[in-house]
Amino acid sequence: MIGSGPAGQRAAIQGAKCGRRVAVIEQREVVGGTCINTGTIPSKTMREAALHLSGFQYQGIYGVGYHVKDKITVADLAFRVKQVIRADAAVTQAQLTRNGVELINGRAVFVDRTHLQVKNLQGAGGFRSAGHYYRHRHQAGRLARRSGERP
Repeated sequence: MIGSGPAGQRAAIQGAKCGRRVAVIEQREVVGGTCINTGTIPSKTMREAALHLSGFQYQGIYGVGYHVKDKITVADLAFRVKQVIRADAAVTQAQLTRNGVELINGRAVFVDRTHLQVKNLQGAGGFRSAGHYYRHRHQAGRLARRSGERP
């Protein structure tokens, strides 16, 4: 499976539960894809943190003047976003590990229909092909690509 976003995570776990040997190739250092790292989760967390810290959700109970925090800073919001991203990534990592899914960090490059090379993003180790360093070359009967934001 290429990509550990919601689609890649679910497909990898389902494959493992069906008795297949499954690996997820993720180019980021943390799992979760765009959803957890830069998209849906961070944006909704920032919105909810702003609503909470401003006291907006509680003004119907405590009155219009109620605030959880008087001066909300970007650092306050960023702190909460980082906490949620870390927790969600840990849950995803635990689910993959618990189901026996191997995680490979790097960028996948198709060689042909049944072969992938995983580009080492640090540029060290592995073997060199067409000016890039690769850590692994994989063969699979079936390859699946996540349905994320870019082809």
